[in-house]
Amino acid sequence: MRRGGFRAYWIAALCAALCITGRAWAESAGALIKKGNDAFKSGKYDDAMAAYDKASVDAPESPYVYFDKGTAQYAKGNFTEAATLFEQAGIKAKDERLEAMSAYNKGNCLFRESERQRDSDLRKSLEALKDAITQYQQALKLDPGYQNAAHNVEVSRLVMKQILDELKKKEDEQKKGQQKQQEQADKLKDLIKRQEDLGTKTKDLQRQSPPDKGARARDLAKEQDKLKSETQKLADEQQQSQQQSAPNQHSPKPSEHLKSAADEQSSASKDMNNASLDSAGQHEDKAAEEMKEALKQMGDSSGAGQKEEKKENPKEEKKPQAAKGQPKDKQPAPRDETAQNILQQEKEDREENQPSTPGGYAPVDKDW
Repeated sequence: MRRGGFRAYWIAALCAALCITGRAWAESAGALIKKGNDAFKSGKYDDAMAAYDKASVDAPESPYVYFDKGTAQYAKGNFTEAATLFEQAGIKAKDERLEAMSAYNKGNCLFRESERQRDSDLRKSLEALKDAITQYQQALKLDPGYQNAAHNVEVSRLVMKQILDELKKKEDEQKKGQQKQQEQADKLKDLIKRQEDLGTKTKDLQRQSPPDKGARARDLAKEQDKLKSETQKLADEQQQSQQQSAPNQHSPKPSEHLKSAADEQSSASKDMNNASLDSAGQHEDKAAEEMKEALKQMGDSSGAGQKEEKKENPKEEKKPQAAKGQPKDKQPAPRDETAQNILQQEKEDREENQPSTPGGYAPVDKDW
């Protein structure tokens, strides 16, 4: 499914109208905040952070300083650090407007972290996205007219459905791979049995030495050639599976043992045609040993070399938690996060969160 087709997810910012008693503070921290804001607008985020850090010494409890630092970290792409700072800004906020914006911005950080995890770990990406939705919902709880938060909830739920679909596809492919691996293991067990039976026939023929020993040895050679062809085919299949599942793995592979077995089988066939049954038997024994080692490495199970990911069980998903430090009476209600109910749930949300009066906080850049 196409990714990246949604519009930008705004990071909320505000003018830090710092109302702290004491002229000395205004002259020091206030000047540092202005210096940081100017640096931010010029794209000098490290300089902005340095100024905000100095301001936090004079105003360690100011939610605006935490908010500004979070905005600078977000601009630098440090989403984890930014999320922590926005959380602190929300905890220390004295008004719901700043608390709502802090929750919204933390949601954006989590959304970006979800994007970052998507190529490497779909489940971590999904969890980050769920946490982002929780933050957007918290922002809407504090400010039902927060249109950008409502928009980002909807976008996040659509992305969540994409991730759930990707997980399902990956799980189906994994099951097919495990089934194929089991089929190959069963095939190899059959080849091992046939190779051991052929080895027994070779040893019996050597001991008995009947008048038609040469003809019977040639018959065994034909049987050995057939086994060799099937072993080589299985070796090729194993090599292909290995390249698809773990192309960079350099440890011994089942295909290598199967190829060695095929070489031993070829040598055994030549010796049989030359009536060298003792040598042929030795090659047959080595072939069986290589095949058994291949089976051992395959794991002789449908999950050989693979660990099945825990299936996403929508009924067991965690209920969203309120952000740390937020009052209990502002926690969002439990949500049903199943793929089937995503769009219907969002429709209900929009109806439930319609503001009684028009308005709401528009997304703005950091503009002081």
